[in-house]
Amino acid sequence: MIYNPKISIVIPAYNASNYLEEAIESALRQTYENVEVIVIDDSPDTYEKRAEVAEYMKKLSETDSRIVYIMNIK
Repeated sequence: MIYNPKISIVIPAYNASNYLEEAIESALRQTYENVEVIVIDDSPDTYEKRAEVAEYMKKLSETDSRIVYIMNIK
């Protein structure tokens, strides 16, 4: 029996819209396949790109079940 545990890769995102896509792609390109990528958006409500990031992450998580998006509401 081959043991193949799921690995969680957590990406904290605080005002990080410029780097988010690259970070997610890097995590998904790893050679180990049984992964989930959890993006935790801890940006303040006043961050001007928060809605844009949320929409991008919603679309991405709908197309790839390995991606989980959590928006921290303050």
